Amino acid sequence: MMMKKVIIIAVAALLIVVTAFGIFSFFNKGVEIQTPEEVIHTLSVASSISSVQELTTLKYEYQDFGTYKREAQTVNIPGLGAAAIPLTKEEFIFTYGGTICVGFDLTDIEPVVDEEQKTITIQIPEAKVLSHTPDHKKDHVYIISQSIMSSTSEKIENLDDSRAELRKQKEEALMSDPKMIQDAVDEYKEMCKTWLINADAEAEHYTLIFVEPETDTSTENNTEE
Repeated sequence: MMMKKVIIIAVAALLIVVTAFGIFSFFNKGVEIQTPEEVIHTLSVASSISSVQELTTLKYEYQDFGTYKREAQTVNIPGLGAAAIPLTKEEFIFTYGGTICVGFDLTDIEPVVDEEQKTITIQIPEAKVLSHTPDHKKDHVYIISQSIMSSTSEKIENLDDSRAELRKQKEEALMSDPKMIQDAVDEYKEMCKTWLINADAEAEHYTLIFVEPETDTSTENNTEE
């Protein structure tokens, strides 16, 4: 008798399981369960980068020296030729310094989002000098010889012109240094990754493709790394 009760209970339990499975299958017939797709909007990506119009990625501080020299004035002596006038030669050694900021103009940056490939393509603009600030605390003058024919204001103007020319040469040398420019580009990439993830958390699941202007080739960086 006890055996029959056990069999009846087992059969009842089996019927309940089969019935429940049948009901679930009926209501879910033809229904496909899909995993929600991760979607990152171009607008949030673009606004994240272009919200800062200029980005400084490299600061170069320097201190150097230069020389200014002007030969003595001459007078033509009949039968003898030209002769230097005493105390009219000028020669100075001067120091100068400053800070050059190199970076990128972001006003026209428009990242391209490919939802199928899960990529974000960003064009890297040309690096440029954003600012050059002289450090006048580093300006000193060491006089070797000075002319009695030049006024103080003229001497100052000559030194200022010499310093300005040397500062311009500093900019040109910095912008022609491949390593310095690459450092600026690398920092630009890292900042873009941070901005994108802050703008949309799903950006970390996308591969970033940076297109550099010099060679017009792509270098890929995955933000998941």
